[in-house]
Amino acid sequence: MKLINLKIIQLNQLLLFLILSFPYENIFAQTNLKKGFLYLKIKERVTDLQTISPLDGKNRKGEKGGNIATITKRDKISGTNNGDKGKTKKIDIKKGKGKGIGNTEGTGKTEKKKKDEEIGTPKGISNAESTGKTEKKKKDKEIGTSKGISNTEGTGGKKEGDEYKREKEKAEWIERTINFGIHKSRKYALNNILTIKNKNIKSQLEDMLIRVIDKERDIGVKIRAISVAGELKLKRSSPVIQKSLDDESEDVRIAAAYALQKTGDKTLVQALAGRLKKLNHYKNSLYIEALIDTLGVFKAKELWKFAIDIINDEKTVKNLRELYIIFLGKVGENKSKNFLMKLLQDEDEEINIRSLAVRSLSNLGTGDITVHIEEIVKQIESYPYRKKKKYYNLYIYCIAAMARQGDQKAIPHLLHSLKSDNAVIRLKSIKLLKGLKDQRIIDILKYKLKNDQSTRVRKAARDALKELGIDIDEEDEIDNYDEENKKLKNFE
Repeated sequence: MKLINLKIIQLNQLLLFLILSFPYENIFAQTNLKKGFLYLKIKERVTDLQTISPLDGKNRKGEKGGNIATITKRDKISGTNNGDKGKTKKIDIKKGKGKGIGNTEGTGKTEKKKKDEEIGTPKGISNAESTGKTEKKKKDKEIGTSKGISNTEGTGGKKEGDEYKREKEKAEWIERTINFGIHKSRKYALNNILTIKNKNIKSQLEDMLIRVIDKERDIGVKIRAISVAGELKLKRSSPVIQKSLDDESEDVRIAAAYALQKTGDKTLVQALAGRLKKLNHYKNSLYIEALIDTLGVFKAKELWKFAIDIINDEKTVKNLRELYIIFLGKVGENKSKNFLMKLLQDEDEEINIRSLAVRSLSNLGTGDITVHIEEIVKQIESYPYRKKKKYYNLYIYCIAAMARQGDQKAIPHLLHSLKSDNAVIRLKSIKLLKGLKDQRIIDILKYKLKNDQSTRVRKAARDALKELGIDIDEEDEIDNYDEENKKLKNFE
C-alpha cells in the first residue's frame, strides 16, 4: 500500500513538472488519493512562472489524502476559486470517481484582491485612489453614513418613515371605512382617529370628521363623531357641533353639549344659556343636565339669578334643583352666598338639598361661613343616636366644608369617618376629602389604597392621592371592581 502511495506521489510530481511548461497563470492541480482524480484549472496567460506551493496534504472537505498544488505569478499563492471563469480539465489517474475540488473556494479571489491593492486596481485606478475609497468605505461603516446621512439620522429617519407609512395606511383605511363601511365599522374607524399622531394626517382626518358631524344621517355614527371631536378638543368643530344642539335626537343634543364642554369653546356660553332657559324644568331631562354641567364648567356667572329662580320653583324636579345648587358652587358667584346659607339653615328643607348647599358654600371661599356651619355640626352631635344617623349625610358635608375653610378641628372628624364599617360612608368621606392636602389625610388615604376591603374605596383613595399630586406605585393601581362593591355603583 505504501508503495502504491509513493508511486502516486511521484506521478503527481511529474505532472507538476509538466505543468511548468504551460505558459499560463493560476494553473491549479489537485489529486485525490482516495478517489484517484487530478484536476487542472487554467486561467490567465503569463510569461513569468516562479513559485510552486508545496503539497499541503490536507483535505478541505474532510477527506483524507487531498493534495493541492498552485502555480502563481511572482510570489502570489492562491487556492481554488470555483467561481472564477476558466477551463477545468479532469484527468483520471486511477479507477474510481470523485466529486472534485476540496473546499478552498474563494481563496484565489481574495489573494487577487490583495494583489490589486498592492499594484493598483484592474481598471487602472491608482493605489492611492483605491486605498482612499477603501478608507472612506470603512469610515462610512464606522460612523454609519449612507449617502451622506449619519447613522443616527438614518436610523431615526427610517423609523419615522415607517411610522408615517403605517399612519398613512391607517388613515386611508379610516377614510375608506367611514365612506363605505357598515355603521358598526364606521364608529370603530372614527375612534381610531384618536390614535393618529402625525399632525398633518390627523388634520386631514379632522376635516373629514367635521363633515361627518355636519352631514351624517345615522344617529349612532353622528354621536360617535361628535364625541371623538370632543376628545380631540377640536375647537374648529364647534360651529357644526353647535348645530347639533338642535337635533331631533336628544342623544345627539346631549353628546353635543358635553363635546362643546371638552373643546373649551366659551364663546358659546350665550348660545348654551339661551337654549337652557327655553327648556321645561318640570320634568327630568338628561339634555338639561348636560347643559347645566357644561355651563358650570364654563363658569357662566350670569346665570346665577336664573339658577336661584329654578331652585325656588316648587314645580322644578328634585334632580334639577340639586344640579343648580351644585352649579352655584361651580361658578363661584358670591352673590349667591346668602341664598345658599338660607337653604342650609332651613330645617324643613330636604337633607340632601341642605348638604349640597353647604358644599357649594365651601366652594365660594368665604371664610365667614365657618361659624354658621359649626353651629349646625354641634346641633347634629346633640341629637340622639337614631336621629343623628338620619342627619349623618349633612353632618359629614358640614365637616368637609369646615376643613375646606381651613378649620383644623374638622380634620379628626373626617379621619374618623374613614374608619367607618360602612363602605358607603368611607367612600363619601374620601370624595369630600379631595383637595385637602393634610399629611394626616395623605397617610390614611395611602392606607386605604392598599388595605381597604372595598375596591371602590381603594380606587377613590388612589384618585384622591393623584389629585393631591402624590405619586402612586404601579402595583397600587386598581383596574377592576369586585363583586362585593356592586351595591355601591349608584353612589355618587
